[in-house]
Amino acid sequence: MTELRLLGSGSKDGGCPALYATDTDTLIYQGIATRDGHAVLMPHSQLLEWAEAGSTITVETTETPELVLVAGSPVTDEVRSKLILDPDETAVEVPRCGR
Repeated sequence: MTELRLLGSGSKDGGCPALYATDTDTLIYQGIATRDGHAVLMPHSQLLEWAEAGSTITVETTETPELVLVAGSPVTDEVRSKLILDPDETAVEVPRCGR
């Protein structure tokens, strides 16, 4: 069973946007869903605030300066069941790098 550790959330109830570390050396990014389900939109400033010291976050810029695109694999149903997701939100899992 995958364990999640909240690194930061822009919501008081643990909803979107949020960043989690897992016990399997990955990160879970919870944000606004994109069409393909393999990426989420996240606020750039909050990601920088939540990132652990020495970690690297790979993102793509968007037409909206305050939002970045984070690509990864769709989370498993097990992880999904642990998140508070609105209909327009999803989460992706990304291997940790640079720690």
